[in-house]
Amino acid sequence: MIKLRIYAASLLFSLAACGAEPLTDIEEANLRSAFDDLPDARAYGVIQNLRFANLYSGDLSLEWSPALGSAINEAHFDLDFIDENYDLATNSGSAAFLQDLSRTRIRARLLREVEEGPGHFEQTEPVGIEPIEVGRKCTIRGGSYSRNGERLHLIFYAVGSQAGMEMSWDGWPGSDFPRVMSVAFGDQELPMMTEYRIDTPKLYAQIFSVNDHWVFDGMMRADRIVVGEGTQIAPLELPTGELYDAAIALRECAES
Repeated sequence: MIKLRIYAASLLFSLAACGAEPLTDIEEANLRSAFDDLPDARAYGVIQNLRFANLYSGDLSLEWSPALGSAINEAHFDLDFIDENYDLATNSGSAAFLQDLSRTRIRARLLREVEEGPGHFEQTEPVGIEPIEVGRKCTIRGGSYSRNGERLHLIFYAVGSQAGMEMSWDGWPGSDFPRVMSVAFGDQELPMMTEYRIDTPKLYAQIFSVNDHWVFDGMMRADRIVVGEGTQIAPLELPTGELYDAAIALRECAES
């Protein structure tokens, strides 16, 4: 029995190390047909999940490409090389795999099983230091971030006793977004509420607390933000750089 276990573990390691075989012509034709037949929102979901898993860095074009086919093939190998639930040599198997790959719930499996793991965000535009006041609302630029083709933009805001951030993100594949989640400003974690709308393929979310001083204090001690730790969103770790000056400017604007 021990020898069998050792052999099985060795076999799994060998399979994982060898990587996916290239798609056959039939498999690629089936995947391309199934991808073209997906509703747009589901096709975007496939791409968004592949980018999340660090398997694809293309844009959100729904045109088939060899790079997209290769990324789908690698995901199929990582997720199904033991169970063999999806036969890409059949139309039904290709359709089933792409349907499942397009959904939010598969992100937990991608985190566990895809060898590459999620990529890291890089800052492409810095955080601002000059607030903009419109009526009772103060805003300040929160920076822009990219990861494998994803784009995420932040705006910090304060109005009344409420403060938080507005987020535009083209990396969320689902129709449901958490209504309450944690946001860590450096080492300080805050529970925050969300309101959102989805304009496929982008998500627009407002993430906020009704205790503005919590947000200001968190920003003053932070050089990064981690959004939604422990949820399907994560890891959303954004390298904002120090937020002290932005916090002071936003607080002074809100109090003026």
